[in-house]
Amino acid sequence: MKHQSIFFILMLSFFSSSWAASANEEQLLHHDVHVQHWITTLQTNPLALARKNAASFLGSLQDVRAVPVLIRALHDDQMVVRKEASIALGNVGDDQALRYLYEAKGTEVDQSVRREQDRAIEKIKARQDYQQKQKQRFLDLESTP
Repeated sequence: MKHQSIFFILMLSFFSSSWAASANEEQLLHHDVHVQHWITTLQTNPLALARKNAASFLGSLQDVRAVPVLIRALHDDQMVVRKEASIALGNVGDDQALRYLYEAKGTEVDQSVRREQDRAIEKIKARQDYQQKQKQRFLDLESTP
């Protein structure tokens, strides 16, 4: 009886870990589908509201694969899309966006978009600072005997 209980627990553990791995793979696939959908929408949809929403969703998904299309959206002909792309780049927080945010800010005519570009730049810089501090703490811990 004791061996059967151990066997049952081991089998349950095996199947639950297999199920968890499968669920995780499904979540990743679902995430990838969403990222690709919103990238395509931002690149191709003729409606400014749809492109704005796509930029917003890409920012909330925080996937670096969206950075190149968000950078291009900084030059969209519609202010609401440029503004949302700026916010999204700040949320993704990828360092490569900094240069493009500075460049776009230099030519941006809308004050509210420039304000969001400033916020995005500050968020990315703050993230860089945080990562540098974490790295330094780790190095300090490694060097301590």
